[in-house]
Amino acid sequence: MSSESGSDEVFIVEKVVNKRVVSSGKVEYLLKWQGYPLAEATWEPEDNVSCAELIKEFEKEKLMSKIPLVKDVNYEKLKPDRIVGVRKTKGPKEEHLYMVRYKNNLVTLQPGKVLAHKYPDLMAHYGFEKKHK
Repeated sequence: MSSESGSDEVFIVEKVVNKRVVSSGKVEYLLKWQGYPLAEATWEPEDNVSCAELIKEFEKEKLMSKIPLVKDVNYEKLKPDRIVGVRKTKGPKEEHLYMVRYKNNLVTLQPGKVLAHKYPDLMAHYGFEKKHK
């Protein structure tokens, strides 16, 4: 953020709001400055930005926003495609968690007990595939 008065005022980045790639291929970040409203956020070249932790936080939030939350998914309408793997939990209550891929390519971890009850054919098919590999 540039200062019109030319003073040596220090501007502190409060939050990285957005990211873009300009025509030259360079990355710019939209920065919200501490003590200033969002309307005064400015696009700054990646080379001029020295807030690695805030950029990391922004990238993480951006990635997480693309992952559907369990509450956002209606499993009753989804049909599982296949089981793609299995993991055993550690601890006093060991159980098998199955990685289930649905028709829309969403992959979730489901307890074996739940799958055996809801989709016994899927469990049987996974066991058959595993034996014949």
